[in-house]
Amino acid sequence: MELDSYPFFQQADIRSINIIITSTFGQGNAPDGGIKVEEWLTSGKTNLNDDNKHADDSSVAHSSETASTMRSPLLWCSYAVCAIGSSAYPFYCGFGKLVDTKFEELGGKRLLPMGTCDALNQQLKSYNEWETLAVKTLRKAYPHACLRLEIDETVSANASRPDRGTFSNVEDQLIFNTSILSASISLEFYSDRKKRMAPAEHKGPFTRDKPFVATVLQNIELVTVQNILGDAAIESSKRFSANPQNQFQQSSISSIVRTITIDEQHSVRLLVFDTTGLSYSPGDHVCVLPENTLSNVNDFLLACGWKPDDERLDQSCSLASLTNGKYETIREILTQYIDLITTPQPHMLKLIASFASDPGEQRAILELGKGAQRYEDWKINAPSVKEMLNQFPSVKIPLDEIIQ
Repeated sequence: MELDSYPFFQQADIRSINIIITSTFGQGNAPDGGIKVEEWLTSGKTNLNDDNKHADDSSVAHSSETASTMRSPLLWCSYAVCAIGSSAYPFYCGFGKLVDTKFEELGGKRLLPMGTCDALNQQLKSYNEWETLAVKTLRKAYPHACLRLEIDETVSANASRPDRGTFSNVEDQLIFNTSILSASISLEFYSDRKKRMAPAEHKGPFTRDKPFVATVLQNIELVTVQNILGDAAIESSKRFSANPQNQFQQSSISSIVRTITIDEQHSVRLLVFDTTGLSYSPGDHVCVLPENTLSNVNDFLLACGWKPDDERLDQSCSLASLTNGKYETIREILTQYIDLITTPQPHMLKLIASFASDPGEQRAILELGKGAQRYEDWKINAPSVKEMLNQFPSVKIPLDEIIQ
């Protein structure tokens, strides 16, 4: 959910946990989905919806509880913030820092220190560390809400899903699946609704909701060991790459701008678009909204047991609520909303493991889900979700559940 969509003014007797992951734009400002919250936090108002119209004191009476809520409107809120940015900019993670500080000033309870994920220094590693700490903190603070289920509950829930196969001796490791899937959205199609037609060619002005459609002409990786070192140090680069154990360890290399820390998640690319028909000026900002290719979408559908020409893929469906109604059909969701390319993360593999009917494949997926060296070796070839499903053919997971 976007930050601006969340109802931050609630009654004091309501309790809620909010996990906020945000980037920073421009001079330490909020991204598009947090502009209203930024205006609220920097305005000095206590209420996000405060219009600064105050009734006469004689006509308004507040209870002590209401007055306290007005002064500290986030008393109900326990929160944790993870800020994503680049230390190359002076206002590094500026908006995340604003949210973290102001939420506490407005009465919120900080669950753990704010995490910062630097694009120039092992960003994904920093996020994974923060996520692990967040989960441990939540389990300690709210043990009654722990997602772990007893084995008999897991087996019982599984018995009602015969298509997922029988569990082996690893059933006690499948600790999240039942709880998460029980709250998932059931897939329904609305055949009485018209198919969403392809939008007519937009003349501009171009916005996030009505973007300019451009073809990628070039996509070139610029940051590699050889590119940074230059030709004069190729032999040194070869020695560095020859040792697999050191290949992705921190390596400080002199640069004109700053010291760069190399890791496998750091990517700087040259993207060349066909902008025929698009007018722009120097300094204009560009928001790139990538789409999955038709080939990737069809391959994914086939791996999930669906035919790409199934007419239901173009009908409005209940999964539209995942996108706040922006994308109504499964085909739109797979094309424009879901990342089909990135290698599945360990927590996703733990969920998928319960859908494997073959005990050997189930154990193998769970081992990958531990995120240890075996997972690091497996993801070297960057397998997508589709390739993972092809690698473990006994995994039969409904399309709507893998989307969620």
